[in-house]
Amino acid sequence: MFRKATHIILDIAMNKGITVDELLSKGRSKFTVKARKEAIRKVRKETTLSMPEMARLFRYKDHTTILHHLKH
Repeated sequence: MFRKATHIILDIAMNKGITVDELLSKGRSKFTVKARKEAIRKVRKETTLSMPEMARLFRYKDHTTILHHLKH
């Protein structure tokens, strides 16, 4: 499952013209945050990863940030 999620992240980063490191960084520019939110939503929809697994994938401390992105 991580492989599919990684492909989703790579695809969105390429489509948005940013690097995967930028997408997974803690950067808070509006463009980066929108790309990250899109990636999180797509990974949630198209994989069976749990919230804690997604948090690790997106380099967050815990799953609550994933929940925040999904709610807003």
